[in-house]
Amino acid sequence: MKLREKKSMNSKERAVLTASRFAALETESNSPRNEYRMKTTIFYSSFPLNRVHVNKKKWVTLVILTSCKHNRELFIASRNSNNLDLINYYKNTVKYYLLSLRKQKN
Repeated sequence: MKLREKKSMNSKERAVLTASRFAALETESNSPRNEYRMKTTIFYSSFPLNRVHVNKKKWVTLVILTSCKHNRELFIASRNSNNLDLINYYKNTVKYYLLSLRKQKN
């Protein structure tokens, strides 16, 4: 399936383009492939792809990202374990991680 880029068109231009595509598809034979093309054309014209804006926060550093990954691994390990030392270690690291996050954010 091809990814379709969003072009800068207003809604009227998009509606005209969709109508012309639909009319062109209607004139062809009613084969299963043509039905699929009609449905996908209508679907893609109804939901055009939009750009996703990533909110890059300057206070999120590489150290924070790696410690977040480490905490996630510890969480999974402590969730599946009955080892109290591991669970306490996880709780302490999360506590220090949250303190450092609050300091970095302010």
